[in-house]
Amino acid sequence: MKATMKTLMTLMLGIALIACDPLSVNTVEPALSDDSNITSPTLIAPGVEFCGEPQEGTLFAENDIYAGTVTIYNDEINLYVTVYSIQGFLNINNNVRLWAGTDLNLMPQNLYGIPNTGLFPYKATVNGTEHTFAVPLAGIPGYNSSECGSGSVYLVLNADVLVDNGYGGIGVSSAYGGGVKVDGSVPWYYSIYTPRCCETPPPPSEGTCETAFGKFDKTGGFGTGYVFTTGNKCNPESYASLALTKNRWGWAGNFTADGTYTFDVWAGAGLNNTAKGTLVGTVTITMTGNSVEVTYNLSGYSLQEVHIYIGDFMPTTLAPGQYGYNKIFGPLPSDYPTTHAASFTVNDTNGDGIWIIAHTVVFGEF
Repeated sequence: MKATMKTLMTLMLGIALIACDPLSVNTVEPALSDDSNITSPTLIAPGVEFCGEPQEGTLFAENDIYAGTVTIYNDEINLYVTVYSIQGFLNINNNVRLWAGTDLNLMPQNLYGIPNTGLFPYKATVNGTEHTFAVPLAGIPGYNSSECGSGSVYLVLNADVLVDNGYGGIGVSSAYGGGVKVDGSVPWYYSIYTPRCCETPPPPSEGTCETAFGKFDKTGGFGTGYVFTTGNKCNPESYASLALTKNRWGWAGNFTADGTYTFDVWAGAGLNNTAKGTLVGTVTITMTGNSVEVTYNLSGYSLQEVHIYIGDFMPTTLAPGQYGYNKIFGPLPSDYPTTHAASFTVNDTNGDGIWIIAHTVVFGEF
């Protein structure tokens, strides 16, 4: 009996020590079930003149059931989080709760690293299907408003929602919003958001902005190209898939050999169909050992934003703002460059190469 008790106490202590650092656990973005017929609105609170582009995440009920959306955006004063539940919220007080901060370890949590949502500072009782929290940027612990465009904020949103129980009725579930999943005895999600700078350039007299990706070849001396989608209609060239979504376009590359490789950059190529898009330039990847350089060169177009994912492990997010490298140019179109280079050091610890996504927002006439 004494040996059994000692073993149990040692195990519990080990769990508690691990739980003190929730970022040390495995985090992944889940692959959704068939959601092609589900409407997922990006909701903005009336009257808010937000900066940059909103960031949309998913509201996940238990067992990764799609329950709605979470939209994050900001103006110069506040960070806004709008939560939408498809079936609505459970009729109890404080059925929606939010925590925001720059250090996820400071989130209220129990000994096992599970969020203690009852201690979250922002609470609301919601009767309809949506609600917006306005969080003063100056009140977010550790956030410096001068870091817009670079400093990140962690957001944990929890709600008591109503869901389709699969048998023609309505059930109740606890739901979390976000793009990053924390696995454990009680899985939960969080979002990472970079507040947008508000020096918005005036509307240009000519030209528009369009999202673009470097299109890595399907196969080649560098390695293998991938698409994000699982849907056949979004994969006309039968690329390998990262299985992150059913209908979002874009390409990633798994690089396994040193060298210098140049690829086309396509804007507006919906469904991964370049016939629908515009060739705006090239991106060159130079790999030497653990050193990697990514260089954009546009022709007839310019760079408004650059977002690069580069890492040892397969990407698990579709959100460019969460890729890790973010560069915003401006404020005027005349300030947008046509070239940009970024250098990285990446170690291939598992022997399967490194992963790259080259995303950009380009300006010009389309």
